[in-house]
Amino acid sequence: MFTPGTAVMNSKKICAILIALALTLTTAAPAGLAAGQAATSGIPTLGVVQQWSISAPNASYQDQFGYAVAIDGNTAVVGARNADPNLGSGAVQDAGAAYVYNYNGKTWVLDATLTAKEAAPGDTFGVSVAISGGRIVVGATGVNLEDPNNKGKELKDAGAAYIFTRSGGSWVQQAQLTAADYAEDDAFGSAVAIYQNTAVVAASTKNLPPLVNVGAVYVFQNGGGKEWGQQAKLLPSDPFLGDYFGSSVAIYGNRIAIGAVQTNPIGENGPGKAYIYRRDGQTWTTETRLQAQGGRSGDTFGNAIALYNDTVVVGAQHADPNLGAGRVTSAGTAYVFQRAGKDWEESATLNAADGLVFDQFGRSVGIYSNVIVVGADGATQAGNSGSGAVYVFKKDKDGWSLQTRAVTDPTSEGDLFGRSVAISRDWFVAGASGRNPGAISRAGEAFLNRLGTVQLPSTG
Repeated sequence: MFTPGTAVMNSKKICAILIALALTLTTAAPAGLAAGQAATSGIPTLGVVQQWSISAPNASYQDQFGYAVAIDGNTAVVGARNADPNLGSGAVQDAGAAYVYNYNGKTWVLDATLTAKEAAPGDTFGVSVAISGGRIVVGATGVNLEDPNNKGKELKDAGAAYIFTRSGGSWVQQAQLTAADYAEDDAFGSAVAIYQNTAVVAASTKNLPPLVNVGAVYVFQNGGGKEWGQQAKLLPSDPFLGDYFGSSVAIYGNRIAIGAVQTNPIGENGPGKAYIYRRDGQTWTTETRLQAQGGRSGDTFGNAIALYNDTVVVGAQHADPNLGAGRVTSAGTAYVFQRAGKDWEESATLNAADGLVFDQFGRSVGIYSNVIVVGADGATQAGNSGSGAVYVFKKDKDGWSLQTRAVTDPTSEGDLFGRSVAISRDWFVAGASGRNPGAISRAGEAFLNRLGTVQLPSTG
């Protein structure tokens, strides 16, 4: 059981519970690697060499620790959107919390428990998290804000996001971010991203009258000191009812990637889209709009997104890929797009060759340098449905190829391992918000996995 200030390392090297499985690259298959073929046995490959499991020191029923994760270098952040923090006057139900862990060279230790100064029941602080250097941003979609046109009245679920900075060895709340035009049920904070002094916050259910649930994304800039100002409000160039623009967000340098799953609440669902915005000076402009080749209605393309340099990874957890024996409902897909000059091109399509119905491969995605991680929180392991899995790909001169698949040991039904993923350098973190640490139902866990070169046996 996890105790404050410590992390638990599995007693066996995680290699013993990892299996290199076949995955399909239905486009841009590497030369010498047939579609669906895994890395050849006997050749060094990238694998998980150690795994730490972590859970909250004050875990309680339905906290969903691991619902959101982020990592930068040796610091990881784990959100627990339904945690009940005690801020001095008793537990605040579902106010939420986020936990910060540091790797000290030997193990991962709890560094801080983050909560909002203004915490209230149902805030869901920790529904989204992001980190860049000494800054962390945490989303809280359930925050109620005062109606500026009717003093004393609250606008429910308008949402907020919080910036924390490291000061004197501690993490302190620097700012509460809200949209300049906040409104009820915006769900501001549904997705967050941060890069240096620029923070991105989605309000995926914001209305654009007369259209509902179009969504919007807000960009905030820190010019030094404690002040954060709204720099831009981004909207889809082709808004439509139920776009859910801001289902996912990512930022790298002067580019922002935004997913829009297009799940129209009254039917006519779209396949989903992703947008790339570029900053020139202080202005953000649309660079391109991405769609999957062969995308189909209801794929939810854009439910997850990751950006690194000139590569974008987009998850479509409800895509129905053809894995050789016909389409598999919601087995899921992840798409890789590469920028070439002024154009962005789909360069690879990733699927699990052993994918099953509702595996939801692409539920979460992450990228760092030439490594991609993809979560499939609905995958079945050892007969346990919804236990989940995470797949690791690496790019070389021939393209993207599967390196390994990570699972938990032991697995159990409904773990949702891979509900969230993030990667930085040789570490990736995966949330399992459905796990039951200490027999506490859905308190949730997260797993920190170290990647390294491994030699597969001749048996594969």
